[in-house]
Amino acid sequence: MSHPRLQIQDLRLRYGSRQVLNDLHWEIAAAQLIALIGPNGSGKTSLLRSVAGSLPVQHGSILIDGHAAGSESARHALGYAISVEVPPAELSLSDCIPIVGTSARCGGSGCTNAGTGGSLWFGEWWHTPVEACSLGTRQKLSVLLALLGAPRLIVLDESLNGLDPASARHLKRHLRERVDSDGSSVILATHGLSATERDVDRVALLLDGQIAHQWMQSELCSARERGESLEDLVADRMEALPNTA
Repeated sequence: MSHPRLQIQDLRLRYGSRQVLNDLHWEIAAAQLIALIGPNGSGKTSLLRSVAGSLPVQHGSILIDGHAAGSESARHALGYAISVEVPPAELSLSDCIPIVGTSARCGGSGCTNAGTGGSLWFGEWWHTPVEACSLGTRQKLSVLLALLGAPRLIVLDESLNGLDPASARHLKRHLRERVDSDGSSVILATHGLSATERDVDRVALLLDGQIAHQWMQSELCSARERGESLEDLVADRMEALPNTA
């Protein structure tokens, strides 16, 4: 039986008196690159942490390839970019690969391949302690750790932040190749609307704890032909909703 790559039903999340996610429904098929957008405080990080299993599901369900988020099977299918502050500061970038790899999806060969690619991407910083690296370098490390092995669902939370233009382009091309070549699905949460709208299959807007609207790439292309950007589409959608002014 074939399952959606990600299936979320009736998801609710509350912090004290604040309802962050409200009966959220969302489904992602295999081989899709999705941009998740929304204003600050809209709940993007909370949603992705719930998908990763680091926030318990209070109500509803999250399934990754049919397995409950946080279960061993779901973790095995997931590549999640951890916060840039998480890797131990005293470790070098190269030291992080085997440590994370032992609990991730890859065996020795997968980690070796990742290490080879990492040394090319990081250059002279490859053997530098994490604490001595720039935000952009730590961000690239976080992404590399998420890509270890062959995760079927890759979740990146603002992973373009801090990257120089060449590194951002390299990452987007690599994600596109993963989606097209092996059927991986990617969720890329971002505020950089113009930086992603041409690279994704779909853009999902999170507002008021729900997926308020989604645009397929064909709709984005049509908008560009009319002289409208994704920023215009999002602004129009937000202005049309009550209580968003």
